Amino acid sequence: MIGADSHTCTGGALGAFATGVGSTDAAVAIALGKVWLRVPETIRVVVEGKLPVGVFGKDIILHLIGNIGAAGATYKALEFVGDTIEGLAMAGRMTIANMAVEAGAKVGLFASDEITQGWLNRMGRGRSLGNSLRTLTLLIKGRFLLVPENSNRPSPVPIKWII
Repeated sequence: MIGADSHTCTGGALGAFATGVGSTDAAVAIALGKVWLRVPETIRVVVEGKLPVGVFGKDIILHLIGNIGAAGATYKALEFVGDTIEGLAMAGRMTIANMAVEAGAKVGLFASDEITQGWLNRMGRGRSLGNSLRTLTLLIKGRFLLVPENSNRPSPVPIKWII
C-alpha cells in the first residue's frame, strides 16, 4: 500500500507493506497501476516482557530509535515481534508502525493476528479484509516478513523491559 501522506505507514500495523511516497510517485502509481520498490532488508525487533504501568507503544519505538539512531533502519523494514507485541493493542501497534520512519525505516510491520482481526471487526471491515490478512499471516508465520531467500538473515534486535 502506498500513499502520499506521512501516515500511510500506519497500515503496517495491519500486516500491510504500507509506505509513503512523494506525490509525483503516487500520481504515477495511480496512472500506471504499478509501483516499483526495492525490497528492503528486514530488522526483526523482538520486544519481550511485561510493559510497566505508563509505558506504551510510543515508548517502545522511542526506545528503539534511541538505541539505533534516526538513520539506524534506513530503507529497511522493521518487523516487530515478541510476547509484548502479541499483547499490544492496535493503538500501540499503529503508533509504532507510524513512527518507524523516524528510524529511517521504509515500513514497520506487525503480523496480523486475533487483535488485528478484532479491530477490523469493530471497524466494520472484518469480512472484507480479514480473510486476506489471515491468509497472509499463514504464509509468513515463523519467517521474516520481507527477507528474500537470497538475502542475509538479519540478527534479531532484542528489547527487554527492565525498569
